[in-house]
Amino acid sequence: MLNPREEYNSRVATERAKALDKYGVAGQLPGGDPDLDVLDYLINEVVGLKRYAQMLFARKRLWPAEFHYRTAQIADRLASFSKLTGEDLISLRQGLLARGLELGKGERRRDVP
Repeated sequence: MLNPREEYNSRVATERAKALDKYGVAGQLPGGDPDLDVLDYLINEVVGLKRYAQMLFARKRLWPAEFHYRTAQIADRLASFSKLTGEDLISLRQGLLARGLELGKGERRRDVP
């Protein structure tokens, strides 16, 4: 088993490889693919963390009691991060759009134009 830092670094490398497959070389640029709205994609990822927090909290009861408190703390932190950072990112994106900036193509969704 890798230590947490080594596993984290391994997962980062795996995510980079997946991004290369999905977005091509442009996705590896420092700012990502300039044709895509990085904020829109990021907002979706951050907001989606709330669901993971809910699942994590629900699953803690399936695990030994010694892990319940730590799991609940992590789930609470994750949910808070999702809400606060998600709202900040949405506010930033809305402000840029209001100034007439073209941010690129966003992800396809039904709820936001």
